[in-house]
Amino acid sequence: QQVRELEEYKGIIENSHDMLAFVDKNYRFKTVNQAYLSLHNKKRHQVIGHQLPDIIGEEFFYQTIKSKIDLALEGEKVSFIETVRVNEGTKVVTLRISYIPYRTSKGEIIGFIFKGEDISELQAKQKTIELKEKEQKTLPVKLIPSSFG
Repeated sequence: QQVRELEEYKGIIENSHDMLAFVDKNYRFKTVNQAYLSLHNKKRHQVIGHQLPDIIGEEFFYQTIKSKIDLALEGEKVSFIETVRVNEGTKVVTLRISYIPYRTSKGEIIGFIFKGEDISELQAKQKTIELKEKEQKTLPVKLIPSSFG
């Protein structure tokens, strides 16, 4: 029964379109789902056991996200939107990211869960709507012909 439930749970995680990963306090990947691997165009063995900077790049890790991760490792849930380069910089995506502290049954934080949702398409549609609204506001107002004369 428990084995079947664990297999179903694994199936849910693996089939999720959201990117999911468990990273320990040393910034080392312990597990990732297929969506995460696909985003980075990596195989599981290329990620599991490796540190975050090795996968996402040292500059991005240290300059952009390490301070946010450290907040999660201190017990705070952190959520933000970030545009990132993946696949060795060949692809740009906008992600809604959450870092969620991972606690043992005794309450000790031993890492964090990374949850990423690709919102690139949503962002592009939002920008299109904003541009159209801006265009409409700047169009000259056509005067209605008057019957007075």
